[in-house]
Amino acid sequence: MSREFLLLLILYSLQFFVSIYSLSCVDESGKNVDFWFAIKFPFKKKTRFTKYFDGTRYAFYVAGRTDGWTFSNQTIRDAGSVFEWSSDPWSILNLKVGSKSVMSLYKHPKTSEDIYFKLAQLTNQNVRTETWLRPPGNPMKSNCDHPGTEVENIKRVQLTFQHRKLEASFKSYKDHSKWAVSRVSGYGCVGDLNRAESQTHRGGGVTCIMDSNVWNLFFEITQLVEKCPDDKDPP
Repeated sequence: MSREFLLLLILYSLQFFVSIYSLSCVDESGKNVDFWFAIKFPFKKKTRFTKYFDGTRYAFYVAGRTDGWTFSNQTIRDAGSVFEWSSDPWSILNLKVGSKSVMSLYKHPKTSEDIYFKLAQLTNQNVRTETWLRPPGNPMKSNCDHPGTEVENIKRVQLTFQHRKLEASFKSYKDHSKWAVSRVSGYGCVGDLNRAESQTHRGGGVTCIMDSNVWNLFFEITQLVEKCPDDKDPP
């Protein structure tokens, strides 16, 4: 998988939108929020809720809330089903997409652990993370207390495009993306939480695919890491 293909896939995905009037990154009071995302839930079986809608339901998660998921007021074609809120500290979903293993990890808002440390524990691998480490919010330092499941902060990212005279290098606090990669070949992940104490009260998740090509794409753009003393791996 080339960088050009990955970027093309991202740009192509951005052309799709949820067709329930217009959406923007604000909450009900009109205040700006960091992000929003919508998930389309497939219809599985008729329930007592079915009569309330005749199409696919879209659930929206607002980062600052602690009451879980909420539904949009609109319905679209195709049958839909209700999303059940879980009060468990952690929710883990493992599935296969073709020959690839995918894991999705969700943290309940009342769980104050670092989700990336939980990821390291579940995969039994050291993890490097790229999140928005900009004060205020008390960004976390690399966690070197648990050899074998350490969590290191990526401090600088460098992008180079093959067959193009384009490249860029920037520090992590100038980038609002959130992703993680195992220290050695294994998996790459995207998430929605920063490694900051201010976000320990938030719910959020991270989804990983066990694929060497995806891992390599993330590994190659990692330029500088806040390393633990035992880390002898590049860069």
